[in-house]
Amino acid sequence: MIQENEIITFLLFALVMIFYFINRNKLSGFPGKKYFLISIIFLFTAGMLTIIEGFFYEEILNAAEHITRLISAVALFLWVYFYNKRKGSGE
Repeated sequence: MIQENEIITFLLFALVMIFYFINRNKLSGFPGKKYFLISIIFLFTAGMLTIIEGFFYEEILNAAEHITRLISAVALFLWVYFYNKRKGSGE
């Protein structure tokens, strides 16, 4: 069964991705942007899996959703790490 909050969360991540791709030239100097983009893409994928699991393959898609959220969290950690590393190096 699909819940409304899952759809709203998915739409918010979709808006973040649209914003990122519209402004990607402005964000070219963004430290660790590769990890940030990976994190956002995996969060977007987790949102899609959450919605799809309401229709079929609930157990498998639920596990895949949690794995994508884990990968997203690791990428977000790496983004923060590299951001702080660059900020601390005086660049």
